[in-house]
Amino acid sequence: MTDMFPHLDPAYEAERQRATDELDANYPGQLVAYTDTWAGTSLTRVVVVATHDEQEFQDRLRGLAPDVRRRVVLTQVPEPGVISLGGAEYQFE
Repeated sequence: MTDMFPHLDPAYEAERQRATDELDANYPGQLVAYTDTWAGTSLTRVVVVATHDEQEFQDRLRGLAPDVRRRVVLTQVPEPGVISLGGAEYQFE
């Protein structure tokens, strides 16, 4: 059952959180596009685009192969100490 719905698998959720923590540490303040591949016990996350510049981000996304574009997840990694809620950003220490 969890093969069809990996988000129900606690191991998947733990791996996804680990990969997200790595993304936060390695790409603060950047626009990031990545793909995830779940192999039943491990998650492989591949960052395909990362930049601070919105136009460059869009241009590089357009240059991705169609099969990658279909699977890509887009996010903006917050700066350390910043939380975004409802379009507003809050600083904390």
